Amino acid sequence: MRTSNGVHCGDLSRDRRLGDLWESNFCGLLPDGCSFIRHQKDRNAGAVFGVVDPGGVIRWSPSPDASVWWGRGITSHHEIKHKNATRSGHFGLEEYRVNSLCEFMQRVGQDVHYTIHDHDCSGGPLGPGNDIKHWVTLSLQALLADVDDKRQSPTYRSGRRVMEMTYYWHRSRFNTLEDEFDNLTYFARRESF
Repeated sequence: MRTSNGVHCGDLSRDRRLGDLWESNFCGLLPDGCSFIRHQKDRNAGAVFGVVDPGGVIRWSPSPDASVWWGRGITSHHEIKHKNATRSGHFGLEEYRVNSLCEFMQRVGQDVHYTIHDHDCSGGPLGPGNDIKHWVTLSLQALLADVDDKRQSPTYRSGRRVMEMTYYWHRSRFNTLEDEFDNLTYFARRESF
């Protein structure tokens, strides 16, 4: 995402406010009956989960932004972004974030979806429209089976603008959020305890 001055990752405070808004907008699209948690809500830093290491020491790692309970034991976790694709049509996610999400997946035994509001579809980063058709998603497990590109890119880490190794996937690889929600709703209705 580019700011008004054309610099990617140029205004941390603004980007955090936008991130908070679009996490909320994601939750506003959930079907009736879903329960959810926004792990970053009311925090001044990123979403985290704790792991109790040997000796009782708690280690904190980045977690998905939201968890959704669909009913009947069906849960989905989402790393949510409000961004546009690169000029070549790719969406990126930092390697350190991928690694911590993989640890989360391994520990909870559930996949995480990389879920993106493509702001180019709604008039740019400050466009107000929240249409489910502007959202795409895919499980991280499916994305990691075939990474399209991997390179250093600017991002925020611990509140500072830094260069980080980033994985990239073409937009065409993602499913619509609407289709994903339909699938999850179907399985939640079908599954039994």
